[in-house]
Amino acid sequence: MAIENDLCQRDLPSMNTKYYINAPLGILLLFHLALLFPSTPAHAYLNELAVKNDQGITFPAQAQPGNIFVQGEKVQIDASIAKGASADWAVTDYQDQKVASGTAAVKDGKVTIEPAATGLGFYLVKFRAGKGEGTTSYAVIPPLDNSKMADARFGVASHFGKNMTTDLAPLLAKAGIAHVRDSIDWHWIEPTPGKFDFTVHDFTGRMADLQKNHIVPLITTCFGNAIHYDDPKIPEWAAAPHTPEQYRAFTQNNVAHLKQFGTQIQALEIWNEYNGSFCKGVAATDRPKYYAEMLQDAYRGIKAERPDVQVLGGALNEMPLPYCEKLFSHGALDYMDGIVIHPYGGTPKSVEKNIRDFVDLMKKYNKGVAKPIWVTEFGDWDDHTVKRAEAAAMLTKMYAMLLDQPEVARAYWYLARDYEEFPTEGLVHSDSDPMGKYTPSANYAAYATMANQLFNATPKGHEVTDPRTDIYHFERNGQGIWVCWSETETTSLVFQTTAPLREIDMVGGEQKLAPDNGQVTVKLDGQPVYLIADQASTVASVRERARSDQVMADAATGFAGEQGQNGWSYFSYTSNKNGTAPYDPAQVEPMNYTVTPGDWGHQWTGSGQLEIDSDKVKPAVENGNQQWAVRRWTSTTGGDLRLMGEVTRGDKGDGVGLKIFVDGRPVYSKMIPPKGEEKIDQTITVKPGSLVDFAITPGPGTDASFDATRFQAMVLAPAK
Repeated sequence: MAIENDLCQRDLPSMNTKYYINAPLGILLLFHLALLFPSTPAHAYLNELAVKNDQGITFPAQAQPGNIFVQGEKVQIDASIAKGASADWAVTDYQDQKVASGTAAVKDGKVTIEPAATGLGFYLVKFRAGKGEGTTSYAVIPPLDNSKMADARFGVASHFGKNMTTDLAPLLAKAGIAHVRDSIDWHWIEPTPGKFDFTVHDFTGRMADLQKNHIVPLITTCFGNAIHYDDPKIPEWAAAPHTPEQYRAFTQNNVAHLKQFGTQIQALEIWNEYNGSFCKGVAATDRPKYYAEMLQDAYRGIKAERPDVQVLGGALNEMPLPYCEKLFSHGALDYMDGIVIHPYGGTPKSVEKNIRDFVDLMKKYNKGVAKPIWVTEFGDWDDHTVKRAEAAAMLTKMYAMLLDQPEVARAYWYLARDYEEFPTEGLVHSDSDPMGKYTPSANYAAYATMANQLFNATPKGHEVTDPRTDIYHFERNGQGIWVCWSETETTSLVFQTTAPLREIDMVGGEQKLAPDNGQVTVKLDGQPVYLIADQASTVASVRERARSDQVMADAATGFAGEQGQNGWSYFSYTSNKNGTAPYDPAQVEPMNYTVTPGDWGHQWTGSGQLEIDSDKVKPAVENGNQQWAVRRWTSTTGGDLRLMGEVTRGDKGDGVGLKIFVDGRPVYSKMIPPKGEEKIDQTITVKPGSLVDFAITPGPGTDASFDATRFQAMVLAPAK
């Protein structure tokens, strides 16, 4: 995962999230994945931020490692209490609902409880003794045998090749994880030319631990090695080979892995995020060319040693289509068995669209055939230290979408555990967390639930419904499985069925739904659920009940490269120095559709470095005057419409302005400060041909630094 960039770094919105950008309006690395419209139901998600336990409540002992229990095992939670004769305790589920409580006597400074909350799920336990407080977590998961899941299309990314220790491996196996994606840095194992030593950092021992736990490693061969590089100013982690001699040395590094670990290596991933942070120096002057050359040399050397090994190329951060077109034009697809992407950013729906476009591009350059796609990193990069159940929801949604894509060979969630500069992304907490070593986050229970429900399930498609609703259909051993949620507001599904359904929440909790007059009605919101028909044939149909409104336009999904397409157009507008001059919609200037610097994608650009893409906007200043970025929707109907959306700021700069005009008449104006988040829910009246302008301004003055802003908007009309 890239945590640094060689072109520029800019603060962008999403609560406390920091974005790292490769160029203006470039690729997002640290991005809030959930699309949070203002009418999305508010959930009382759990709080996983442990008290630092400075009042003497700690969790050094565990009845089961990580407080992770298989269904049917006795749930026992231990705590150490420094002061007090008794401790009050309470258990809450992932929705922050209290499900058990009591008082326990302290004996020899310790408390042991056996809470009645033993159903499948994720739980927090809060202890109080005198002035002291302490919080830990536990999970109850279904029995999963990862030794029988070698063909699973899912796994997790890990850092066992760095400082993450493999005593975590049994807990990964317990969740049904049969695949991890890791790396062994080149410069560690080849300290002198031609001499490879895998005992460094005990790589041989770590690989043996994975094998013992039936976990297959996908090894990423990276990064550079100074003994083979010709510029000491380039750090080793970015020293990408660029000469035939360096290519051969890198190929030998790949071959050394195969010789050392034999058939334990089934696939090698060639470099990491080459189009992002981890390529500097000469190779960075033409990354598609130099990567294609390096890949070709590595492919030939690997296949000569082991023809059966899958060579995974691309090393892509995101799915940058302009970059990929250049890469493919250099023949790179001929030298890979699969292609790697890291689809951070956006919603499952937007990532799905990007994958379809990516597949089409591969077919264009590969005689109508797409290479298998390996999603070797994806995750939720917002800081969910407090509300990590939101990340668990995203895990479930993304896996449902990715497993529905026939080209996706495997998808690895980032990350196995909270780790160093990534303290909130793990399935489990760190080995030194105040909640206790390797205690689960909601992500762990969500992953185990997904593995239990979707392993070896056959995708049957993404059901066509309201664009705010997602229904992914699977079948397995005669079962019908639907993974469903509503991204905006609530809705209801109606199953025409002769038998009960089982509704399973994202962390495993289950309830039975009996049919009434041949129908089962299920209410959906932003939390994904699995709906299971034990015999798929008992379900005749699935439909969504009509909503009270319909989507007329969506700024993100309607984003296009032609002015007016899908009703949207893109303009710049020159105001005065503080943005107080009256707005004249006739004075806007059309923006230009261009490829972003670094070939990350496409955007609309205007004077003063204005930028608009599908879900981001950057206003500007030129000649002492504010330059507004205007996204215009032209109405095809008349009457009352509802505008819904969200504008989110980063934590730097002096803020931005959000203004909405209908035919030049102001209907909404708000200044959004740093770290600000403005939810739009506005009723407007239009006629056919009305111009609805969403303007993002530089804020109170002429400081446009750090003004890149996340923008989402929908136009809703009453249902017909």
